[in-house]
Amino acid sequence: MPPGSRVLLPDPWLNADGPNELLIFDEHGAAPGRSRLVYADAPSGWGGA
Repeated sequence: MPPGSRVLLPDPWLNADGPNELLIFDEHGAAPGRSRLVYADAPSGWGGA
């Protein structure tokens, strides 16, 4: 994914009753040290029916 990209995870994919694990893999071997995980409400109009 290009730098600055966002990946949105739908709530049903997350475990609300315990910890979640996120594995970041870079096929080019770069370290994900500048990556960050931010929890926020989904943008308006995303993922609705």
